[in-house]
Amino acid sequence: MVLTPLAPGALKDSPLTRRIFNLGWQALRNEQRRQGWHCLRAEALGLPAGGEGFISLQAAAPQVKQCCIRLEETHPAGRLWDIDVLDAQGRILSRDDCGLPARRCLLCDQPARLCARQRRHDVGQLLAAMEETLNAAIAAR
Repeated sequence: MVLTPLAPGALKDSPLTRRIFNLGWQALRNEQRRQGWHCLRAEALGLPAGGEGFISLQAAAPQVKQCCIRLEETHPAGRLWDIDVLDAQGRILSRDDCGLPARRCLLCDQPARLCARQRRHDVGQLLAAMEETLNAAIAAR
């Protein structure tokens, strides 16, 4: 599994993205333990390009992907994380592989990738929505 925070704009490492990453890392490690997946290695890195967390598991990749999608969709801050799951051959499992639609934009109902590619929204609006979502998630704990 690879965890990165949502980070629109040029600045990828900020107090906001660090808080998002730390909450996601904690949630992902809790899920790994809850599922009983054997962890071969886990490492969280604070890079200039933002936080990245890597967890190598002894578990079936499709099952792990389903759990990660559920975490992204049900955790109050899950929308702010990108959790990739790679299989033993290094192939990234997609939502499409699981029969699920693309993730939606934080600000509108369009596919998030489309909005990002077209730079449809102001970075300030996205950051404000991220801050609001994060604060609500922390308050809900």
